[in-house]
Amino acid sequence: MKKMSFTEARDGFATTTSEVIEHSDPILITQPGVGSVVVVVKQEFCSMEETLHLFSTSANAERLLKALDDYERGGSDARD
Repeated sequence: MKKMSFTEARDGFATTTSEVIEHSDPILITQPGVGSVVVVVKQEFCSMEETLHLFSTSANAERLLKALDDYERGGSDARD
């Protein structure tokens, strides 16, 4: 992940956001004494939110991990 200062990001905001969109690679923007943020493509952010939601309960997480394991072992059931 590329890292840049708040000043660099502010001074080249259009370029910075275009770079994130074009390459789908997040950029970490730091501001000493204040904190850091990550700029990420919206679709990627939505995907992360959905994944967090799906794994938000232990029961659902267990079902998803079992289904993934079954799939990777070639044992998943096809459903209509």
